[in-house]
Amino acid sequence: MTDELKSFSHSEYKSLKGCRRRWWLSYLRRLGTRPGDETATGVRQLGLNVHLALEGLYGYGLDPLEVLRVVYRETMERCPDAEKEITGELSYALTMVAGFLEWAAETGMDAEYEVVATEGEVSHHLDLADGRAVRLRGHIDQVVRRRGGDEALLVRDFKTVGSLVKADELQRDEQMRFYALLQWLRAEETSGRVDGVLYTMLARSKRTAKATPPFYETIPIHYNVHDHRSMLLRVRAVARLALDLEADLAAGADHREVAYPNPSEFCKWGCEFKSVCTLADDGSRFEDALAGNFIEIQPYGYYGTERIDGIRKAMGQMTEEKIA
Repeated sequence: MTDELKSFSHSEYKSLKGCRRRWWLSYLRRLGTRPGDETATGVRQLGLNVHLALEGLYGYGLDPLEVLRVVYRETMERCPDAEKEITGELSYALTMVAGFLEWAAETGMDAEYEVVATEGEVSHHLDLADGRAVRLRGHIDQVVRRRGGDEALLVRDFKTVGSLVKADELQRDEQMRFYALLQWLRAEETSGRVDGVLYTMLARSKRTAKATPPFYETIPIHYNVHDHRSMLLRVRAVARLALDLEADLAAGADHREVAYPNPSEFCKWGCEFKSVCTLADDGSRFEDALAGNFIEIQPYGYYGTERIDGIRKAMGQMTEEKIA
């Protein structure tokens, strides 16, 4: 494996399957929103912050409630005009995570499993049928080993959800199939066994008197060797497409021909380029719009510990201030 290989994550896989134009702008042009343009609150931010709190708990033994307080304090400093919204979402997040801690203790959720890795990167050199290769990458919430008996490995993912979804919906989820595939490919090298994934879901609920439980649930999804092989075929096909498109664009192909858009409902709530997308097709100053609204980013910059390291540092400073 070398760093010269193209990285290929589930996020890029999903992006290319969903919209070639968004993939082109995100992963080839490496464009993203400015930090100051990010929303202070919302479903996405709430999910990211809860994930960060659980990463602090399982990966570093931090108090997840204190992690949330630090995160939202930093958000308040960045967006002082949104104090009311930030304060309200902090209360929401604290309620969710405090309830999760109570539920986990009552159910003994962690007793059956040993945490092997937390918020770690898993990668694998993947050869393609035409002789090319990519570096598959995954940023996984947890890898756990079942205690006793077979001691199989499972991927555990924490999700904040509007409602506790049905298992058949999770069975189709490609993100966890991608991560389980990575573990399976690596386990083949070490003769290990990958049994599937554990979805641990936290409902976005303030748990008021009118709210209807349950608010937390863990659902196991099992994959067999046929599942893994099928997902491997999909990933190889999309990875080949990514390499082909990169080569076409590098050779001078018009992006409107090979990296065309795929308009969908996702554009409304999930695409950061929705405000400039149509400018690429109507003769407007598309490049100027990109330059004025986006900055160059590292699409794989979220791989690493910089964020949680900053939180740990801030919490350490707070502790020192209290002692002083």
